[in-house]
Amino acid sequence: MSPEDLHTHGTVKVAFASALHTLVADSDQGEVFVDRTRVVSRFAALSVEPDDVVVLWESLRSGRVRYVPSDTEIEGAPDVIVEVVSDGSIRKDTQRLPPLYSRAGIPEL
Repeated sequence: MSPEDLHTHGTVKVAFASALHTLVADSDQGEVFVDRTRVVSRFAALSVEPDDVVVLWESLRSGRVRYVPSDTEIEGAPDVIVEVVSDGSIRKDTQRLPPLYSRAGIPEL
């Protein structure tokens, strides 16, 4: 896996995370995660580390998503996943991952 480009990937990812944090975490509706956040779904045979992930408190309460006890993974269907499409990830981010995220029940990509 090649490193992320600072300007076309890194700054975009941070901009999304900042905006999502302002909307979600600052209003105490949930949490926003970036980098090294593993999302797993046994229903979709999915194990990925998206650019940004949003988990709402309501989704945790309902059991639609849970934090794995080791605090390294989110299991189930987070509310929002952001994938910043880069030159090296076009096929993965636009063709391979969207059907898997849909199968996992993730409502927003």
